[in-house]
Order: sequence, then structure tokens, then C-alpha cells
Amino acid sequence: MTDRLDSLLSRLAEAPLDRDLSTLEPRVWRRIAAAERALPLAGWRLPAVSALGALLVGIASTSVATARPADTSPFSSTVALAPSTLLEASR
Repeated sequence: MTDRLDSLLSRLAEAPLDRDLSTLEPRVWRRIAAAERALPLAGWRLPAVSALGALLVGIASTSVATARPADTSPFSSTVALAPSTLLEASR
């Protein structure tokens, strides 16, 4: 198996290149620069919308009033999820 792989790799190394990759990186950077010139403010939109969404969720969550029970002691007998309360409710 390794002999076949070695022969395939040596054939690949001897084969001529099908395209020149030496100019690939400069072409990519030119396309990136052109895209940045076309949309100069595109980089701020996602962070701004995310920050605005977080701000609105924070405001909405603090403005909703939740009713709290008068007694919030963990040792009181009227805690809604106390085992004794849950057992009495099933009878």
C-alpha cells in the first residue's frame, strides 16, 4: 500500500502545474480592498445592531415587573417548591 502511495506521490511531484498560484495572494488582497471600497461602513453594522438588540433586551427585561412573594425566606413553610408543600398538593 505504501509503495502505491509513494508512486502516486512521485508521479504527482513530476507532473507539470496546471495553473500558476504565485499571483493568487495579491489577487485575493485586491478583491478584498475593492470590496472594502465598495462598502466602507459594512464593518460597523453587525456590532451596532447586536449592541442595540442587547440594549433593548436589557431594557425590556428590567421594565417587566414580577410579583415577588411576601416571604422569601428559604426556611419558611410557605415556599411554593418546598417538599412538604409538593407532597400536600398531591393528596
